[in-house]
Amino acid sequence: MILGEIVMRKNRVKKLNIIAAFFCVFIMLGGVSVAVRAEAKLKAPTEVKFVKNKIHYKASFDGYYTSLVTYKKSGGKECLLSGVYNKELKANEVYEEVDYRLLKRYNYSGTIKLYVFASKNYESQNYCDTLEDYQKRTDAVVASKTYTLSGSDKMKVPSNLKVKVVDYYGIKYEISWDNKDKKSMAMFVGSPNATMVTIGQMNCTHVDARSKETEIVLRHLTDDLTTKINSDLVIVVGPAVDLPPKEEPKDPVPKPAPKDDEKKELDKPQNPSATSTGADSSSATTQKAENVDSKLKVPAIKKVSAGKKQMKITWKKAAKGLNGYEVQYSTDKSFGKKVKTITIKKTSTTSKVVKKLKKGKYYVRIRGYKNSGSGKLYTDWSKPKSAKDKS
Repeated sequence: MILGEIVMRKNRVKKLNIIAAFFCVFIMLGGVSVAVRAEAKLKAPTEVKFVKNKIHYKASFDGYYTSLVTYKKSGGKECLLSGVYNKELKANEVYEEVDYRLLKRYNYSGTIKLYVFASKNYESQNYCDTLEDYQKRTDAVVASKTYTLSGSDKMKVPSNLKVKVVDYYGIKYEISWDNKDKKSMAMFVGSPNATMVTIGQMNCTHVDARSKETEIVLRHLTDDLTTKINSDLVIVVGPAVDLPPKEEPKDPVPKPAPKDDEKKELDKPQNPSATSTGADSSSATTQKAENVDSKLKVPAIKKVSAGKKQMKITWKKAAKGLNGYEVQYSTDKSFGKKVKTITIKKTSTTSKVVKKLKKGKYYVRIRGYKNSGSGKLYTDWSKPKSAKDKS
């Protein structure tokens, strides 16, 4: 009897030990899971700041990042200036880019705040209407940086603005200004509500001319988001221009069928010497229909170097007043058949390599063109030069 009680007590102790061991394991596993959950908590992005005219931050985990910039006047409401949404970044990846939409709107003094929201979930990073929409989200973390700008911290206004009418791929306004410091510009044409165009570090640009006086508005964009806002607006007036009327496309008039005696004439072999004196006269007929200006200086081909299934054509740079070139090459000396034409839109280009040529001798010529309101004006064709393919 006593022996049986001792055995039962031992069994109870073993069971209690087993239960205690399971309990300890459960507590340990629970502690590990809590630690894992704590480690899995999202960490806010770091290094959130402006670097000159760029937004800068460092990703803290693999996910999606949205930057918002707001401004707030003293006692006023915080308003959204711009946002860059859903940038997918890896942990520790650095983001540093220009937000041109922000630059165009960076006209306000007061408190400027840069927010960076980070989330694992792409769908939650939609285009929200207000900052409050982002701040209410529970699946994202946020970091921010605040700057204070005074009304006196402005870029200098553009100086020495000029506008004139030029023939540049059609009738244009040429707007120029001093830009020794190579600042970026913003410009809109017609009204302050017109679409604003960002201009790089230039000192001249062209826009389509208008049929009545037109305001052209420019300002310098900030080069340092931490200290300066955009400059005040400067306005120049483009004069009214008599623009050529737009030509309506005409329906082609069908040609009458040739009569029997005309057919006979057409079927006769043509004598080139009777109708043409070679390349110059055949091109003259074409040029007459293409508005040739004999006063324009004709470009000249310097050299044609043939290689294996290719050739390099080099010519002298065009005189001022031309806008581009047309280069023709053919196996026909009179350029009457199998003619290929290449259009070169920059007068600074003075050579062209033609590839995939077939075996044979090629003739090359060049002419320049000038853009005008009624179309293109062409020079005469240059004297042709030849080269033989070496394949």
